[in-house]
Amino acid sequence: MKDNNHIGRKAALVAAALAAILLCAMLAGCTSRRAPEIKKDPNSDSYLVTVYGKEGSGLVFVNSDGIRTEVTIPAKKYVTFKVPASSLLPNEPLEDNVCEVTPTVYRVGKDGTETLIDNMGSIMIDVPSIMVSLDDGDQLVSEDGSITISGRVDPATALVTVGGEQAEVAENGSFTHTVKFEDTGEHTLNINAEQPGHSTYRHTVRVDVKTAYPTESLIQMPWEYGDTEYSQRVKSVVDIIEVHGKVPVGSALTATSESTNATITTPLVDDEGNFSFSVGMAALGDYVIDLLCTSPSGQISQRSIHVQRAPEMSSYVMGAWRMNYASFSYSGTQGYQIGGTVIEILKNDDYILAVLRLEDNNTLVLEYHNHYASAGTLEVGKTYSHIYGRPMGLNEEGRPQAYVWFIND
Repeated sequence: MKDNNHIGRKAALVAAALAAILLCAMLAGCTSRRAPEIKKDPNSDSYLVTVYGKEGSGLVFVNSDGIRTEVTIPAKKYVTFKVPASSLLPNEPLEDNVCEVTPTVYRVGKDGTETLIDNMGSIMIDVPSIMVSLDDGDQLVSEDGSITISGRVDPATALVTVGGEQAEVAENGSFTHTVKFEDTGEHTLNINAEQPGHSTYRHTVRVDVKTAYPTESLIQMPWEYGDTEYSQRVKSVVDIIEVHGKVPVGSALTATSESTNATITTPLVDDEGNFSFSVGMAALGDYVIDLLCTSPSGQISQRSIHVQRAPEMSSYVMGAWRMNYASFSYSGTQGYQIGGTVIEILKNDDYILAVLRLEDNNTLVLEYHNHYASAGTLEVGKTYSHIYGRPMGLNEEGRPQAYVWFIND
C-alpha cells in the first residue's frame, strides 16, 4: 500500500511537471515570436514594415489618413507592407524637419478582435518642407498704408496666411494678399504656409508704413490738409479754375464731368502726390467733377467735388430781387437777396447745407460752396441780411432750397 501511494504521488508530480513544461513552451512561443522589422526601401521614399505571425492569421495596417489595409499571413509566416513616408507622417502640419513615427498594425484574432502590436518600434523620418518664394524682399515700404505680398508656394495645396489672413492660392501655386495698416511706422508681417505632413514655413518681413491706410477717401482737397492758399473755388467771371489736392504717392488720377459745358485737362500728379488740373466752364453754374484715384497697391477711391463759375458779384447784387419765399419752391436763374437767422448746419465738409429761419418763421435750406478762408461763412445763431442766391426748387425732403453765390454780411 505504501508503495502504491508513493507511485501515485510520483505520477502526479510527473504530470504536473509536464503541464508546466507545456505552459512554458506556449508562453515561450508567444513571447519569442519575431519582432516586426522596419527598413527604408532603397528604391523609393517608402518604408518596408515586416510583421511575422502564424500562417492564416490576419493583420491590419492603418496609415496616417486612417486608411486600412487588411491581409492574411501566408505560408512564409510574414507580411511586408510597403508604406510611403507620407502615409506614416501625421496628418497635420509639423514644426520640425524630422518626426518620430510608429507604424500602426493590428493582429486579428479568430473572433475578429483586433489587438495593437505594441512592439513595433519607431523610426525617424525626414519631414518634407514647403517651398515658398516671395516676389519682393524682406524690407518693404508702403506709401499709402497698404502692401501686397505675392509669391509662389509648393505644394500648391498649402494654406498660406499673410498677417494671419488667408491668401488666395492659384492652381499653379502663385498667391497674392493685400494687408492694410492703420498706423504709420515699422510693422512686422508674418507669412506662414501649412500642409499636413509637411514642416510649417514661417517667415517675417518688415514694412515701413509712410502713410496710414485711410478710412475714407484717398483723395484729399487743400482745405482738408490745411492749405490756406487754396480758398476760392467760386471764381467770379473767370471761366477757368485750377483744382489742387493730394493723393498717395505713385497714384493715378482721372477727372470727369457729366456736364457738356465742362472741359477738364488730364490731372498731373507729382512725385509727392500733389495733383492739379484745370476745369473750363462754358457757362455760369455749379459743376460736379468726379475723381477716380488708383493707388500703387491697386486700391480704388472715388470722390465728387464741386467747382463753380459764379456771376460777377456787383452786377448780381444790383440785379437781385427781394426775398420771395414762394419762388424758392421752383428752380430759376433769378438772383435774390435773402435774410434770416441760421438755426442749424446740416452739412459742413465739401460744402455747407444750413437751415435759415426767415422773418415770417418759414425755413429755407441754403447750399453754399464758397466758404473757405476769406470767403463768407454761415454760422448757427447769426442773423444775415445780405445773402445772394437763386432758387433750387424743392429738395429730396420737400423743403425749398437756395443756391448761395455770395454772402456780404
